[in-house]
Amino acid sequence: SEIEEVKKRIDKEKDPEEKQKLQQLLNKLQSRAAHESNLNLVVFINSINVILLRLFNLAEEKKLELVDKFKKFQKSDSKVLEKVIEKRRKKNASKEHRYVPFKRRCKIDS
Repeated sequence: SEIEEVKKRIDKEKDPEEKQKLQQLLNKLQSRAAHESNLNLVVFINSINVILLRLFNLAEEKKLELVDKFKKFQKSDSKVLEKVIEKRRKKNASKEHRYVPFKRRCKIDS
């Protein structure tokens, strides 16, 4: 890269003034590269924070929706709420069956 070329030129250069100018150029290039890498890191961290915040907000929204839904069912009729809770329980139970080994699953079903 450009930094390596400047280092080689510094090693070959015999004139002290020219060597000092090249050294300043090298320092400038190195600081610019460090600044760019820091900038990229900051942008990356910010993007991760935005993604995590969005995921957190989605989870919170889902919880609030469920709470509102159950409050609405409580106000309407207790039988409706029981039916909804029963459906939810069955749905969760069917999800959990995936984690039971197949042989035991057959014994449980029959």
